[in-house]
Amino acid sequence: MKLFGVFAIFTVLILSSCATREEVDKLSLISAVGIEKNPDSDYKIIIQYLMPNKSQEPIPVTKEVEGLTIYEANKKLNEFLPRKPYWSHNSVILISEDMAKDGVRSQLDFFRRDTEMRQDMLVAITENPSKILYNLQKQQLPGETLKLIAREASERNGLGEVSTIHKVYQNLFFKKPFLTITHILLDGENPRIDGVSIFNKDKYITTIKEDEAKGFGLLNLKKNYSSVTINCLDNENRKITFELTNKKKRTDSFVNNLGNFEINLSLEFDAKMAENYCIKNMWKPDTIKELEKSLNKKIKELATKTIEHSQKNVKIDYFGFGNLLYLNNPKEWKEIEGEYKNVYKNANIKLKIKTRITQSGAVH
Repeated sequence: MKLFGVFAIFTVLILSSCATREEVDKLSLISAVGIEKNPDSDYKIIIQYLMPNKSQEPIPVTKEVEGLTIYEANKKLNEFLPRKPYWSHNSVILISEDMAKDGVRSQLDFFRRDTEMRQDMLVAITENPSKILYNLQKQQLPGETLKLIAREASERNGLGEVSTIHKVYQNLFFKKPFLTITHILLDGENPRIDGVSIFNKDKYITTIKEDEAKGFGLLNLKKNYSSVTINCLDNENRKITFELTNKKKRTDSFVNNLGNFEINLSLEFDAKMAENYCIKNMWKPDTIKELEKSLNKKIKELATKTIEHSQKNVKIDYFGFGNLLYLNNPKEWKEIEGEYKNVYKNANIKLKIKTRITQSGAVH
């Protein structure tokens, strides 16, 4: 009797596990989606899906649909897709700058709410999503390529972060919302991460690039960075480049006795020599100390440039200092919450940088 019971339970489990299966040959695997404004309806959705190919890898195919909502546009996919759209394979959501100015929370609601969606999808801002997706189709590259590019740009070049849909919503639910999203540019024929898009709550404001984007990466505790280049000690025309690894970060935020907002930010890095045009013995103790001082100065310049840009140009705290104050001292946060934009603009942010040169690469 016991044996019969075990067999019955096993049979039920086997049958139930197959009840909701989807055959791959009956699905259109969505690999990327773009969202743009449309004159005739609220949304234009650019869908890229993978078309099976017997002789080689699946070929990406790009189609456009329109709708008053993204859900409505999604339903129209059945009009032209040869198979049922399967969203769990999707790896990237590209939102146009014009669309992001209206707020990204509502545009991402469909992807956040549907149980079929993965929450590690890359969210990126770009001027023209359709141009990038059609370019990927022409090169027969799937949407996953964009996610890989974003990860490499973040981990190796220090340009911001990989903005997943989960990360975007996490930031939007903070007491003082601060949101930054990866920005993608079509450079010739190739998509490239060129900076970080800045938001006021969920509305797109601008994109920081080059030094400001690199400074943002330094301040946000990214593990690896591509490089920091400084002048040789004895010749300003020669350069020496170091790769950085962020070892430690400490941030203290508080309101002082005068009611002013203050932030003390301490960063520690290990540096590895990547390229050296300085013709001299680099490993004398005094030389190392001087190079470390020069590195500290350069890193501080990059970080300060980004902070000043946030206070004077954008006038938005996109680092999350306000939220940190709320978490650590909600009473102090309540004192400045109503006037935080002006408070942050005049905040006193002190930086302390410490760099230790640890490696010379393969050459000592």
